[in-house]
Amino acid sequence: MPNISQVNSAGPVVSQHHPSNSSFSILPTELLFLIFQPLCPKLKRPDSFHFDLSQKFEPEMSEYDARRFRRKLKTFSGFRRICAAVYRAVTPILFEEVVIFVTINLHAHTIEDLFKFGRHHIRSVVVFGAPINWTYHERRRLLEKYGMAIGRGLGLCSCIRNLECYQMHHTFTRDWLPLAPSLASTLTRLVIRVHGINISYALDGLDGPLETLEIVDWTRLYSKLPDALERPPQFPSEMPNLKHVALRGGAPHLDDLNILFTRITKNKGSAKPLQSLSLLGVRNISPKYSESNMEIPMAIAKACPNLVEFSSRNPTHREILEHISLRLHVLEIAISDSKYTYPSGIYESLRLEDLLAYPRTRRGRQLRTIALVHGSFYLVSEDRMMAACEQSGLEFALCEREPFGWRISLDGLEQDR
Repeated sequence: MPNISQVNSAGPVVSQHHPSNSSFSILPTELLFLIFQPLCPKLKRPDSFHFDLSQKFEPEMSEYDARRFRRKLKTFSGFRRICAAVYRAVTPILFEEVVIFVTINLHAHTIEDLFKFGRHHIRSVVVFGAPINWTYHERRRLLEKYGMAIGRGLGLCSCIRNLECYQMHHTFTRDWLPLAPSLASTLTRLVIRVHGINISYALDGLDGPLETLEIVDWTRLYSKLPDALERPPQFPSEMPNLKHVALRGGAPHLDDLNILFTRITKNKGSAKPLQSLSLLGVRNISPKYSESNMEIPMAIAKACPNLVEFSSRNPTHREILEHISLRLHVLEIAISDSKYTYPSGIYESLRLEDLLAYPRTRRGRQLRTIALVHGSFYLVSEDRMMAACEQSGLEFALCEREPFGWRISLDGLEQDR
């Protein structure tokens, strides 16, 4: 997992000091691979599909984590100097995932050398673009400098399964797919930050094997398209193999969301459904449209009738329980116990008692787990949970308190439902 600012990937790095004297030199490559693979550092980044209430969800990788990863990676890459046998075993492990940190000091030829040397081993590419606080002109200059180099590098690789693009990133758009056409037939997971760019550019042509899609900071920079641009995003007509979708941060427009999920669920029956969907910190474009903040989870629940796992950390309407999938096994959701007045009427948010009573209804009988997420200004105390359980007829013993919410296991209800 090389970080191109610190790993010399232009060629072999093997110690010249009696390499044959190493005990490792007599071991087969397969055994050396098993020894060194667990030692390779893993880049820590947000997991949008792991419903973990034991720790706070961090939407971005911290600078501390990035520095620590670089240090560990540099140490691991040094193992290649032990002997030629270790070099042959460690190199495929090291290049299985490539991490690129775009900085002012990065050289385009370093990117090109990295891909040339590791092209037969690279399965995953993670790109951290320009920091958000950089000026527009600084970001554009880096794009022009490195965008083509990364695209050409991707074109050298024929087995890339995972591509992740974070921070201010305008590169993975129209430029990369023409340079790396194999992505359309190999890519199964895409994470893309689309703030300020047309998401159509990121998805066009990826309607084949793509199984996991995570869209970060999807924000329409206007509430209504100008007359000259009044057309919806041009998403693929179908995404037949897509199983997992996450929307993290940003302020997508309801119209754009409806188009996306119409395409995703098109011709998807119960045999190949969209299995899991996560909404993490998604909001509407401005306070003026805050009504839509609560509508987003319900609109998506309506559009995805066969979900098995659904996570929404946004408070939503009470009526969402009438629309979520009948196949749902895992539900992670936030509650608010409040009424909201909007121009179109008064809406009551999902209440704790409604949520706890739902597993005993006909629609909720397939549920196995409820993860109740604490909101920014709403915490469910133990007394509150006990009272709600008593009112809804749910045993309090099924509820487990965690640092950032409650986890309710419903397996014990199976004989009663």
